[in-house]
Amino acid sequence: MLPEPLLDRAGLVELGKALTPAVIDQALNLALKEPQAEEQARAAPRRIALERALAAVAVRIDRLTEAVASGAGALPALLEKLTREETRRTELTRERDALDVTSQATALFSPKLRKAIRAAAGTVRTALLEDPRGRGRSSRRSFRESTAHRSARDTAAVTTSRSRRLRGAAESG
Repeated sequence: MLPEPLLDRAGLVELGKALTPAVIDQALNLALKEPQAEEQARAAPRRIALERALAAVAVRIDRLTEAVASGAGALPALLEKLTREETRRTELTRERDALDVTSQATALFSPKLRKAIRAAAGTVRTALLEDPRGRGRSSRRSFRESTAHRSARDTAAVTTSRSRRLRGAAESG
């Protein structure tokens, strides 16, 4: 039987070899595919309802516009209804656009997250291959920095940036 430290070292070297960019990309594809699919599935029924409501509002606006143009009915009442329908159309359009922004934010989040994870995995891989025992100061430091500090900082920056974009889109929409 082989000594445990030797097995540990061999395992860490193999782990370092396994953390190739291709393996990291495959893992990220699997991990990020699910949230994007969930977001699309969650938004789809609401998007359909919004499109139907927008179509119905467009029909009512067309009818009211024709009634105003033909002079049929009381003009102030028709103009008031037309204004309400146009306001409703604006509200529905904003809500639909907000769904688009949320979907785009998920897509924008992925490349930044991928980049941060690839960088951290590359640092870990290098540390494992250079010093599988983890006894060297540079290996421990680079591992700590890549997994704790930078990952937390990058995640916070991406999350903050995403939140700002979503808030800005909702406020300007």
